[in-house]
Amino acid sequence: MADLQDYLNSEYIQRLKSFAKDRTRNYVSVYVEGDDDIAFWTHALNQFGNKTKFRFAISTNKRAVFGEEGTNGKDALLRMENLGSNKIVCVDADLDLIIDNYSSHTQKIRENNYVINTTYYSIENILSSREFYTSLAQLLKIEEPISIYQELLEWVSLTCIDIFFLLLSYSKESSENRAFWFKDFASCLNEISLEDLGDFSKSQSYKDKWSVKYKSLLNAKQAEISIIHKDLNNAGYTDNQFYALMRGHDLYDCIIKPWIENKINQAINGKIEAFKSTHQGVEIQEYRDSLFKELGTHKGVKEAVDFHFYNNKPLPLALPIQTATKISTLFS
Repeated sequence: MADLQDYLNSEYIQRLKSFAKDRTRNYVSVYVEGDDDIAFWTHALNQFGNKTKFRFAISTNKRAVFGEEGTNGKDALLRMENLGSNKIVCVDADLDLIIDNYSSHTQKIRENNYVINTTYYSIENILSSREFYTSLAQLLKIEEPISIYQELLEWVSLTCIDIFFLLLSYSKESSENRAFWFKDFASCLNEISLEDLGDFSKSQSYKDKWSVKYKSLLNAKQAEISIIHKDLNNAGYTDNQFYALMRGHDLYDCIIKPWIENKINQAINGKIEAFKSTHQGVEIQEYRDSLFKELGTHKGVKEAVDFHFYNNKPLPLALPIQTATKISTLFS
């Protein structure tokens, strides 16, 4: 059954401008996959689009929020009809840009002018990038320098490179023939000790462990993996940048978020220990409470990290070139 949004074409939305309070700007209806995506795409569109000429109304599509049998947020958006200059969708690229015919929407994601994608796997990969770290560190009172964070991104890219390519090599296999899934890749990420993250002296031990565990699969896919590796390098991705193409939620949940939480707790505990040398009793507890309040009104560190991660709006904003170019071309 058709959704009401399918009947709202771009031309109809443009005509609504004459009834709006602000008639100086063109109204653009923007649909995103979920609530966590709204802040990111709002910031991206207003930074790379001309906000003096366009007013972006960003929301989730009903079907993307509540779902239908057999659909997810991205699938629901990409089945919307009548897209145009005043009605667009913004979605995660997933693997549709690097694996031919990865999904039924691959061609639309690659070629439709009114479908803006992340270029990287998802918004989580962009939000995890080096360019977003400085402002996030300020929001969360993290004292670790950006060079250390850059090493973390390179570490996960290089440490997980073999199993990442193994995942890609199986990405188009049927369910019956697929021997390595996203859940298997996530399981490997979960095996990484928090203390080892970013430590290159520990990297090889994980690579060796996984090469033994998945030896037969890696050998069977060796030729295909070599082709994928070369294609991605030719597309401009160096080996230490593959974090950008890993499933975003796995990268954030298993690597970035635990690392950030650990750095926040280290910073807070360090300040408390220094405070204890000259204070005692209730003063220490009050100081501890004040440090957590600096993170915002959240239940705890985990909630504070989630909030600031998804609502991080650095200036100037740096996006993958393809994404930024598509926005500026549409809305200059």
